[in-house]
Amino acid sequence: MMGGDQTDPELLPDTSLVPAVAKLVLTEKELAEEIPCILTAKNPEAPDNIVRFNQQTHAYKAEAIVSATIVHYATDGWLLSAGSDEAAAQHAMERDQEELKTEYLRETAKLKKKTKTEDVVELRNVFHFAGRAMQTTVHPLREREVQTDPPPVEGASGQSTFETIYDAYLDNARKTADAEQVAAEIKAAKRSKGAKGGVGAEEEALGAAAPDKDDEDEEETRDTEALSKAVRLMARSVSQNMFRGVILDCAYWEDESDQYRAGEGTLLPLWHDPCFRPLSSRRKHVTAVSWSPAHSDVFAVAYGSFDFARQGRGEVCVFSLKNPSEPECSYQTDSGAMCLDFHPVFHNLLAVGCYDGGAVVLDVAALVRGGPGSGEALYQANARAGKHSDPVWQVKWIEDGGGAGTKALQFYSVSTDGRIASWMVAQAEMTMSVAMELRLVAPRTGGDDDIGDALVHALAGGCCFDFNQFQDTLFVVGTEEGLVHKCSKAYSSQYLDTYRAHHMPVYAVRWNAMHPRVFLSASADWTVKLWDHATPGRPFLSFDLGSPVGDAAWAPYSSTVFAAVTADGRCHVYDIAQSKTEALCEQRMPSKRAKLTRVAFNPTAPTLLVGDEKGRVTVLKLSPNLRKLTPLPEPKEGEKKPAADEENKGPTREDVERAKMDHIISVSEKSFQQALRADAREGAAAGGGLESEASGQGKGLYV
Repeated sequence: MMGGDQTDPELLPDTSLVPAVAKLVLTEKELAEEIPCILTAKNPEAPDNIVRFNQQTHAYKAEAIVSATIVHYATDGWLLSAGSDEAAAQHAMERDQEELKTEYLRETAKLKKKTKTEDVVELRNVFHFAGRAMQTTVHPLREREVQTDPPPVEGASGQSTFETIYDAYLDNARKTADAEQVAAEIKAAKRSKGAKGGVGAEEEALGAAAPDKDDEDEEETRDTEALSKAVRLMARSVSQNMFRGVILDCAYWEDESDQYRAGEGTLLPLWHDPCFRPLSSRRKHVTAVSWSPAHSDVFAVAYGSFDFARQGRGEVCVFSLKNPSEPECSYQTDSGAMCLDFHPVFHNLLAVGCYDGGAVVLDVAALVRGGPGSGEALYQANARAGKHSDPVWQVKWIEDGGGAGTKALQFYSVSTDGRIASWMVAQAEMTMSVAMELRLVAPRTGGDDDIGDALVHALAGGCCFDFNQFQDTLFVVGTEEGLVHKCSKAYSSQYLDTYRAHHMPVYAVRWNAMHPRVFLSASADWTVKLWDHATPGRPFLSFDLGSPVGDAAWAPYSSTVFAAVTADGRCHVYDIAQSKTEALCEQRMPSKRAKLTRVAFNPTAPTLLVGDEKGRVTVLKLSPNLRKLTPLPEPKEGEKKPAADEENKGPTREDVERAKMDHIISVSEKSFQQALRADAREGAAAGGGLESEASGQGKGLYV
């Protein structure tokens, strides 16, 4: 190519027009014809052979109806049809607004004409509203289904024969004949009144014919007792049929997983709400629980209220594990029942302390039997015999009563009025005397002398107390100030010792059942502390449970196991022989959002009672790890085993448990002394040895 724009024609491609092979040729008329096309919502590409799996026939089936709709255009609008009712209503509303506006302007013009001043304040148009609309999301409906167990069905049947019907007719006929004979003899005595000496003969005939009234009352009482006993047996039979599985768990259940995990245990809830909960206790708190010392299946529950603003009548119920549906007997108190205790020897006597400061002694056996006068208390405190001026928070029977040679019974009570009272129950009445007054103790830091003089005459509020089982004159008292006082019945004018235990009220103090020197204290400051009363300066163990502690109790089978309940609804079980830092079990109760108030171990069976502020009582069974006992030492090689009839001079169960607790106390003491020496060395290195040693006083092993 030599030129700029010139192209060689030989290099260009050949081009030619090729006519269409199957071209549609239309005439002018056919081209001018209009053919309409309709746009439909039917989807021409919708499948017509969809097959789905049918769950009922377990086979694939073709779908009869297939959705073939296509939305080409959709929009939401606020337009109304001019002829609709909604449009007519809107036009009417606009006309009303215009009329109101016109009326308002007319009234305003009249007002301006009347007033010649220029400072006229125009009224606000209160009829001018602004309409606003909002569209919210419509939540889909949800269906909830609950499947419950069918109610238990019990069958009852009886048999009636001709012989029983015949005997019933004969018995009725005999009673009718006897009544007619008595009436005839009375009439005969009246006729012979003059001949046989008048009134004396009539009375003689009446005495011979009519039965004695006392005999009738006695027979009626016997019939009532027999009927009541039969009804109780029938109720227990029905209840045991209904709760057969729970009863078998109570007797034979053992958590087999305990053998694969050391240092852990479980609590199995056996009976809970609505068992052991009468209808009258729905709005009351469980203020006290106590097992019967004679019957392992019987326990008493006191119902009252810890809330000052919600006081009313109280109730005491005695339950049996054989019939959890209803109490064996109950007694209504005039004020809330706050505490109770069974007598250790006369097991039918139950002492109850009330919110009004009084005390009541009940005969449980008479309440269970029923009959005339059985619903009354044996003894009840009154203003003449004496009573507390504040609620009674705990009562405790004394086994030796009024001393040798006397038939009087005695129990003690503690109240927030600052007094510990002694109640003597004699044959005729119950009297009260002040055994001790709880004086306030001055703070350890000292202070103004006037404050100290004022504390001498002030009384501390007592919340709980407990007697030592090995020294019957020794007892400890917990107060609202957080202090624990060691006292003696033989020396009531002064405390033997004072333990600065807690910073908030002490709700429970309990002596150890197997060690004479150890007791525990539980408080609202979230802690449970273990004390050796021989070293009052500090506890040898302290546990922080993370919530206010309502009650605590020692286990009767071990010196190192105790349980505590807290306001967050948990029951804690500790065995300090297995772990001094963690609880073996922390069980949350089935009743949620309820503060636990009381706990009590069964004296013989491996069960635990827990009460809460909703009036519920829960029975729990302890797993094997929670009731593990230290084995007794075997005789050494060469020693002869004592025969069955010989006296066993080896260590007893009490000796082993006491030695186990002594070992824990000695280890805690050594740890404390080591920590004290370490603090002293650090203080000496820093030039403050004396201050460090002084700061070590009162420390314990905290967990």
